[in-house]
Amino acid sequence: MKNKNKKINLTSVRRSANNHKFFDNFILWTVDEVAEALSLSKGTIYNKVSSGAIPYHKKGKKLYFLQEEILNWVMEGNL
Repeated sequence: MKNKNKKINLTSVRRSANNHKFFDNFILWTVDEVAEALSLSKGTIYNKVSSGAIPYHKKGKKLYFLQEEILNWVMEGNL
């Protein structure tokens, strides 16, 4: 479920005082952070990315997840 319509430029990512990564006021999560937040293994997150079941963004070989997209995805009952 990669969002192909919305392009984000991850070069403008910055960190907050509590070490969260931000992009245009959206919090960016890593695979580790998504796995922890959803109480799933990293392998499960990678499987969901591979099948397109979870919203994500990719910059090179790094995966990023917008916190808001993940929370909306969960609220829609997709977990």
